[in-house]
Amino acid sequence: MIEYMKNNNFTIIHIAAAFMVLMGHQFVLLGSAPLTLMGMDLHGLGVRVLFMVSGFLVSASYMRSKNPAHFLWKRLSRLYPPLIVCLALTIIVFSFISNSPEYYWHSAKKYFIYNITMRPIFDLAGVFSENPYPSAVNGSLWTLPIEIAWYFALIPVLGLFKILKRYSDVVSRIFLVVLLCIMTAFDFWITRNPEGINLLYWNTDWKYGVILGIYFMIGVTFQMMNLKKLCNMQIAVIVILVYTCLAPDIKYILTPYVVSYVVLSFALVENPLFAKYIKKDICYGLYLYAFPVQQLLIYEIYVRNNTYVSPFMMGLISAVIVLVIAVAEFYLIEEKIWLNRLKAKLNNR
Repeated sequence: MIEYMKNNNFTIIHIAAAFMVLMGHQFVLLGSAPLTLMGMDLHGLGVRVLFMVSGFLVSASYMRSKNPAHFLWKRLSRLYPPLIVCLALTIIVFSFISNSPEYYWHSAKKYFIYNITMRPIFDLAGVFSENPYPSAVNGSLWTLPIEIAWYFALIPVLGLFKILKRYSDVVSRIFLVVLLCIMTAFDFWITRNPEGINLLYWNTDWKYGVILGIYFMIGVTFQMMNLKKLCNMQIAVIVILVYTCLAPDIKYILTPYVVSYVVLSFALVENPLFAKYIKKDICYGLYLYAFPVQQLLIYEIYVRNNTYVSPFMMGLISAVIVLVIAVAEFYLIEEKIWLNRLKAKLNNR
């Protein structure tokens, strides 16, 4: 099985995908047509890449964990502290610009509790009500319940995989492939019958849980079936060229697999250039703070000062500010979490 390795391009891919989400959102938040790539909104593609990489790395983390509880603790202890800080800072900062102070703190309590319990809501009373994309404070939070759901789903999936692997390596591989085929078929069906099924629960549309889950499970499958040897950037270029010539329906079905293969080929390339220079993964901070910072800049520049700035330039300004915040968040919160884990390991020896 492929273990997580430092000598790869996963960090730059994480950061690039987070910036794709930021730039894609910028156009939507200003009421412009979204940027697209491979038939998807740019921000949607960025989220899919993040889920695929997560599946690849998290499945390795599961196999290294002592037990499922240890695995979940590692995942949730990484996710929750930065989220709690982000929610608290958001509530405090935006209390100064709310035009409904009498309702603000009631909505703030609901905003905090709902988002901590993974029942995402996006509005705070009187905040950004005049923005082109009104009221949404942090629209990126919708993916977190899906991410956590796949952490939990991974336990029985890999548990069964390990049982099957004891008896037959071929059967265990077939199990993962069949699971992916079922998910792909279901995704294709719901796109053709959007009104045919209602999967809205706990403020999350779980149709997207299936869509993002395909990417997550592709990452898991590459990891568990040790498919690194199949990843090659030269072949990836050929795959992209062939992909562009396919019929729309075939493209739709194959897109998760093409995107995943290309991204993993780049991530696992020999002698990765970016790994030498970019070592700190600030992706989570970028993802958490981008949306509220973008909305705040739009409020200050567009709404209060009635000044036009192009979506692309607004995206660049937002990216610089969010980058600074994400770096600070990483060193003040995330790196301390990892240091505490390391200390705990050393103390247990």
